[in-house]
Amino acid sequence: MAIHIEDVKDETLWFVATCSHVREGADQDRGGAVRKTWIEEMLPQGLQIKVALDDEQPIGFIHLLPIEHTAFGLTGHDLLTIPCLALKDAYHGQGIGRMLMEAAEAAARATDVKGLALIGHEWEDDFWFMRTDFFRHFGYQEADRRGNAVILWKRFADDAEPPRFFSPAWTYEPVPGKVAFDAFWNRQCLTTAVEIHNVREVCAEYGDRVLLREYDASDPAVRERYQIGRLLAVNGREIGWGYEAPREGLRAAIDEALGDCEVIG
Repeated sequence: MAIHIEDVKDETLWFVATCSHVREGADQDRGGAVRKTWIEEMLPQGLQIKVALDDEQPIGFIHLLPIEHTAFGLTGHDLLTIPCLALKDAYHGQGIGRMLMEAAEAAARATDVKGLALIGHEWEDDFWFMRTDFFRHFGYQEADRRGNAVILWKRFADDAEPPRFFSPAWTYEPVPGKVAFDAFWNRQCLTTAVEIHNVREVCAEYGDRVLLREYDASDPAVRERYQIGRLLAVNGREIGWGYEAPREGLRAAIDEALGDCEVIG
């Protein structure tokens, strides 16, 4: 059988849940289990997943998620979002991304939504993930931008309202005598699911000297209140690596904050 696209099935769900990182380690498995539960909860609420297969081997996928459920930084009405499109490296440049996009758009047009939206990135290097130039080839237009992040969308109806970025509403609140570690994460994203486990482990190493405050943006109430999908802050100072926060980096940030507390004290 040639490369083909089909809806996610039980046999391909773990591939999607781990973002193709099957059997790549305990961290990916742990995060994949969190994401798998989120997927199973969201499928009855409008989530669609199209999977690309080479014969029976999954090689890529694309999500379609109602915009009111996304933790990926954009808000709007009557739209579906594409949180991510992933394809194994060996299959890049073979038109499979186009096949996934065409399948996703056909599925979106079969619903009553008024358009499709996503956040693309204008990378300075050749990093493949959610590049704006790829989506512009399919007629997606710019609706909003912040730095190299661009909201792109395609309107299906004349009265469709353009999506916008989240408007973050979190304010740091100090904790006397402790380092406050604030962590926004979401079950939608494998990276943040791995990251929050690292954060929990490292914060626990410091006992009562560190107060960890978690915010799961998969929770609609949290998402609506703060409009933040992912953020790490130590005593109000944001830290981040793009990829999941490494334990040594987390320790360094906490040690620095503890040192500052001692100087102030």
